[in-house]
Parts: sequence; C-alpha cells; structure tokens
Amino acid sequence: MKRALISFSQNLRNPLKSNEPLLPFSSFLLFFFKVLKTRLTLRKTGQYSGMFDCAKKILRKEGIKAFYKGYIPNLVGIIPYAGIDLAVYEVCKLHVLVVK
Repeated sequence: MKRALISFSQNLRNPLKSNEPLLPFSSFLLFFFKVLKTRLTLRKTGQYSGMFDCAKKILRKEGIKAFYKGYIPNLVGIIPYAGIDLAVYEVCKLHVLVVK
C-alpha cells in the first residue's frame, strides 16, 4: 500500500504521468457519446434506428456543435472534482505515511 501511494505521488509530481490534467481533454472526447446516449434514451419510438443513425441525423440537422452544447457546464463540474480528489489524496497520503 505504501509503495503504491509513493508511486502515485511521484506520478503527480510529473504532470505527464498523472491523469488529472487529461480530465478536460478526455471529457471532450467522451462528451460526444454522452450526447448520443441521452438522445437515444429520450427518443421517440422509431426516431433513430441505432447509434450511427442517431449521430448522422444530429450532425445533419444541428451540425457538429450539437454534440458539444453542454460541454462547458460539464467542464465546470470536472475541475472541482479533480481538485477535491487531489486534496483528499494528499491528506490520506500524509496520514498513511505518518502512521507507518
């Protein structure tokens, strides 16, 4: 456990090894699928025949911007999450290293 914490803390010191800076970028890539999932869930019966049909119709009717309309509010939610996650990790790391 202690080795895992030390290894993780070393990764945090090197931003290229840590995944925290990549959260907004990965969210950007995956937001496309969140929009598809939402549209497929809330569709009328027979509106879309599948995921690719849904993407094609959204792209044709609303353009590429339709896939990223809610990205900024999503990003606003991710940034505090990443900060809180890092803060909790640092506090836990201090307690574990002090106890051992």
